[in-house]
Amino acid sequence: MVEGNVGWSLDEFGRGIGRHFAEKFQDPTLVKPDLPGRYCRKTLVEDDNKKWQVVELCERLDGLIQLDAEFYELSGKRNIITILTDGEKDPMVMGFTLVDEEVQTFPVRPEGELAVQDDDEDMDVPGDFIE
Repeated sequence: MVEGNVGWSLDEFGRGIGRHFAEKFQDPTLVKPDLPGRYCRKTLVEDDNKKWQVVELCERLDGLIQLDAEFYELSGKRNIITILTDGEKDPMVMGFTLVDEEVQTFPVRPEGELAVQDDDEDMDVPGDFIE
């Protein structure tokens, strides 16, 4: 169950949260038409088993064709939480975590003189630590 007021709670910059009961994505530009396109939308939808599904994670508004499209493979009205941020944010920062997702590590590759050529040699990078 979603607690709190239904509707949008956006700050003066357009960041915030929307709580709705609908069958489609929520278009924040209906309440804030001057919302900049660089904002990112995250959408969580309650499925038929009362579990929350992340159907959007950090989608830039200026990259979306139809902001109020119907949900794919979900029918009927359901609880929706929409979060607007001014850039990509980790789900934990927004108050939720993803379940059943492998932890991803992204290798850091130095640039310039420290760049490793594709010769599979290990190299020490300043600031790295050894476990």
